[in-house]
This record gives sequence, structure tokens and C-alpha cells, in this order.
Amino acid sequence: MSLNQAATTPNDPSLANGDAAAAELTPAGPRAAPTGWWREWQIWCLAAVVLITLGSRLGTLPICGEESRWAIGGREMIATGDWIVPRQQGDVFPERPPLGSWMIALGALVSGHLGPWAIRAPSLLAAVATAFVIYGYSRTFLTRLGALGSAAAYVSFGQVLQLCQLGETESLFTFLLSGALLTWHWGYSCGWSPSAMWICGYSLAGLAALDKGPQAPIYFVAVAGVFLLLRGELRRLATWSHLAGVAAFLLIVGAWQIPFCLATDWEDVRDIWSGLARDRFKWEGLALHMLSYPLETLGCLLPWSPLLASYLFPHFRRSLGACRPNLTFLLVALCVTYPSVWLSAEARGRYFMPLYPLVAVMIGIVVERWATGTPSPLERWAWGHLVRGVSLAVLIFGVVIGVAPLVSPRKLEALKQPTWFGLAYFGAGALVFITFSLMTFERLPARIAQSRWARWARTLSPSTCLLTLVALLGATQTGALINLRLNKANDLEPVLADLRRRLPEGTRLVSLGPIAHRFAYFYEDPIPQLDWPTHLDEADPSPYFCFDLHVGDNVWQRSHGRGRRWAKTQGMLPFAWEPVACIPCDPMRKNNASMTVIVGRVLGPLDGPPESMANVAHRGPGSGPPR
Repeated sequence: MSLNQAATTPNDPSLANGDAAAAELTPAGPRAAPTGWWREWQIWCLAAVVLITLGSRLGTLPICGEESRWAIGGREMIATGDWIVPRQQGDVFPERPPLGSWMIALGALVSGHLGPWAIRAPSLLAAVATAFVIYGYSRTFLTRLGALGSAAAYVSFGQVLQLCQLGETESLFTFLLSGALLTWHWGYSCGWSPSAMWICGYSLAGLAALDKGPQAPIYFVAVAGVFLLLRGELRRLATWSHLAGVAAFLLIVGAWQIPFCLATDWEDVRDIWSGLARDRFKWEGLALHMLSYPLETLGCLLPWSPLLASYLFPHFRRSLGACRPNLTFLLVALCVTYPSVWLSAEARGRYFMPLYPLVAVMIGIVVERWATGTPSPLERWAWGHLVRGVSLAVLIFGVVIGVAPLVSPRKLEALKQPTWFGLAYFGAGALVFITFSLMTFERLPARIAQSRWARWARTLSPSTCLLTLVALLGATQTGALINLRLNKANDLEPVLADLRRRLPEGTRLVSLGPIAHRFAYFYEDPIPQLDWPTHLDEADPSPYFCFDLHVGDNVWQRSHGRGRRWAKTQGMLPFAWEPVACIPCDPMRKNNASMTVIVGRVLGPLDGPPESMANVAHRGPGSGPPR
């Protein structure tokens, strides 16, 4: 049964699958979710689809981006037993609180290896947990179908599909921060005890603060405060229940913060909470950012963001009914938090990802309205174009990746896919596109409309349609897009394994200044960090060393290094040396690497004036000392 059919007669027992459709379209009631919402098959099927499609190749891509930085933090926690102070190469790394590295370290301890699965599994599991929170919250005022639409939209947003497969902090942070907001309003709207409402919200906000800093408590307090102000209930903040929530937050954060303060200094405390935020706010480029960022946000929310246009139509807004109180909270939360990224010139699209679950609930309301109300012709047209458009885009993409390398193999080699996958992907896209077309086109030739395939397509439930879209988009990310990245990926694991074999047994490699974190991760052995030597007597006795060679190094870059204490120094060395290896460390292979690590060997005292790093490095391994 299509969504259009369900909209007109959702409870008609004469329809095929009528009982199932009626269960899907039965509202939860205005203010309370069903007692066993977490046992409903829709959310478990969605979780299975996500885990199968996105988890099947979780360890395929080489570790890239910021993954290796947080992985090194977890590795050093395991090696030193110090789970309080985040470190890189033995030095304090005051960039972000340690929850992300804790999860990676825990994954390594469980799996026995700090590999891609241990690094990325927390992100995928956090995305699934977020889907459960969205579904449970939505069931307080939506049907099963509307709640499934909310959860399905979140796990298939374009940016979520990408980031939940990486060992970054965004997916876990989104679960904790959105969980704090939705759980708090869940308790508010369903009449929980005030203490439970505030403690749940503040506890999740405290854990989110341990993952990514002050954004979580600021968002939570601002949203709750403005919402209560608009409701005329600001007095709720001056209660013992609210104080209990604040105490829960301080207890969670203080359990880590106090030992961290005792182990470091106030400068580290300041940097770990505010250093990155200070770097993001500046006037340069702000006007262009304010114009482009809303479009970037809508792009990150594809393919579901076009559904938000429904809220522009008065007919749709008048039909919301019992959804209005929840929609009010969602809009307040989005309006309060969006300026923090919209007015920050250096903000990236993923910085607003913690609020994507709230947008997903708004999309679930649209799905609910189309399924259980009386959709207008425009809404029926929009839904048909959405489901057909997604499957058609997959179909066209399948044609491009399958045919393009055959047409011009040298120019489009990066689009190459395994033959079996290209055929399977194209076939799945074609099958889904034809099925959705038969479901949504209202006027079909009689011969086609009476075919067995068309009759079968029109008996499919709306939930099946949503789950199929999620599976199709997940397969696109896990299959086609990962294959495209693999074609260009710069895998350092075999390169550094070869380097370790070439170095004498027992070699102790040191770095002059901080080293690229991808290099440090794949090298595996600890690489102590030394200050850049300026005199011969400052040189380390180890004959082998490494350093970062940065393209376009300048004063501005040196003063804006990662962690604010990192300096990209490229100067002279007070001894003769020769390069042993020159290793590009960018995640993708390219002709002019922006991140290169030079491994060198000390030869002895200088026999002339020192030469620049770049000149020696560019002569290549085995070039001998500079003259």
C-alpha cells in the first residue's frame, strides 16, 4: 500500500496488509509514548538495516582525517594508564576533553587491537542509539510511521551517513547533545517528575561536554531557558529539581575536570574548553559564510531537506494539530542554536550536526501528515518525486560509475568499481525506481496498472518504502562511495611497515616538533617529541629522526597550529644529515602533498653552512650530507 492509499483509508480492513497499516498509523496519544515503543518492529528493522549496510565495511577505508589523532590519544591512555590527561606523543594535548578517546580505547581493549573497527564502531553505535531516541521521542505524538520517518531521515542524511562511519567525535556528540534536548522535552511534555527531567537532560549534556567541550551545556541551557521563557514558566529554573540537574552535570564533568586540573595547569584547562572555539570566530569571510552556510546545511540534510518546504504552506501548518507543542520546541531549539554556527566564519557543516535529530523529527511530522491526513495534490506530487528522485539518482549514479571508465578509462579511472558490485548496484537501483514509480504514479496505462508487479507494488506498506530508501542510501555510501575513496586513498600502513623493516632493529625514532598524526598512528611505536635543535649539543643521541615538511609554511601557520602550542617550524639543523624516506601523509593521493613527513639520519657535524630542510629533503633518500 502506498502512502497515498494509506492517506485516504489508513484503517480499511479490506485493503491488503490493512491490519499492519492500521497499526502503523495509530497515534501514540497526545502526551505519552506507548509503554513498549522500544519493542515495535519498525525501529528494530531500521537498526538492522543501518548496522548491516553501514557496518559491513566499517574497516575497509584506511584511517584518515582526525581519526588518527583521537586514536593516538586512546593508545597513549592504554599505554600509560593515564585516562585523565589527553596526550599526543607524550605531551598534553589540550584540544578536546577525552570522552572520544575513552570510547576508542575501550573499543581497542574489547577487540584487542586499535584498528578501524575499534576506532569507528562507537560512531556507528551512537548513530543507531540516536535513532532509538528520535523514535521514542516521536512516538509521544506521532504514529509508528511518523516516528519511523523521523529516525529513518536522521540515519540517511548525507552527512550522517558519512560521519557515522568515521572515528570522529560528531556522531557520539550528536547522540549525547540531541539526547539531552529531546529527553528533557520528552519528560516535560509527558509529565515526568521534574527531578528526572532535569537530571536526564543535564547528565547527557555533561557527557556531551566531556566529548566536545562547552557547546553542549551552552546549547542545553539556552534552549531550555528560552523555551521556558516563551511558555511563561521561567520559575522552573528556580527549583530544587533544576538544582539537582545542575548538580548531576557538575558531578559528571567534575569527576574528570578536577583530576585534570591537578595534573596540568590553568592554561591547559582554558585551552581544552575554549581553544578551538576562539579560532572559529573572526570577521574575515563572515558575509560570504552567512550566505553560503544555510545552503550548506540543506545540502548536508539531503535527500530529506526538500520535505521541509511543506512548512511554508498554510494548508500544511493548519493541519498539524497535536504536533504543534512539539514543533514549537523543535523550532525554538533550532532558532536558538543556529546563530552560533551561522555567525562563525570558520564553522563547517558538521558543526550543526548535533541538531540534525531535531530536524529529522520535523521531517517525520511531514511523513505523518502525508500518511494519516488528506494530502493535497502538491504534497502527493512532492512525495512521489522524492521517492522516485532518490532511486533515480541512484540509478543514474550506477550508470555513471559502470559506464564512465569504459568510455574514458584513463581520465575516469577513479570511478572504477568492481564489476559484480556495479551490476548489483545498478540492478537494485532500477528495481527500486520501477517499484516506486508503480507505487506513486496515479495514472498508469491500464495494462501496466493491472500487471502483477504493479499490484504487488501497491500493497507495500509505507514503512517498507522508508526502510528501502534507507537501505538504498546506505548501500550507496558503503558500497559505491567507499569504493571511490579507496581508488584514491593513501594507505600508509604498508608504507610504514616497509620503513620499519628498513630501519635497523631497535631503532628509536624521535620527532623534531609534533609529527603528523597519521604517520604516528601507522608507525605504531612511540615517537618521542623533541624541541627543534638549534645547537649541536641539543641534538638527540638517536641517529634517526623525523619532522613535518609543510608546504607554504609561514608565521601565521606557526601561530595557529593545532592545539595552539603546536608550531610548524621549518628551519635549519645544526648537524649534517641525509633523508631516509619522504612520506606523503595526506588521506588521498595527490601530486603535491600538503602534509609530508621526512625521516632522516644524522651523519655528524656540519662541514659547511646549514641547508634548508626542503633542499635536503628534495634531494631524496641516500643523497648524502649537504655541502
